[in-house]
Amino acid sequence: YTSWCPACRSLRGYLAERGIRATEYDIETNAAARLRQRQLNPRGSIPTVDIEGQVLVGFNPKSIEAAIDRAARARLQRL
Repeated sequence: YTSWCPACRSLRGYLAERGIRATEYDIETNAAARLRQRQLNPRGSIPTVDIEGQVLVGFNPKSIEAAIDRAARARLQRL
């Protein structure tokens, strides 16, 4: 994320409202995070979200929910 990105703020609020834990990395102040973000999303747009290997770019609630659902189902199958 970055401090100035409206989509990043929306994503943070969305996750917080739903009690979904996430690890955030500020790509403006953290060089390793910036490098990782570029590896996941070479175009560099933000937010870039990695949900158990599913990389999403931008803030789309339906895409976030679908990715979380797929990740949860995959975890259940591994049990």
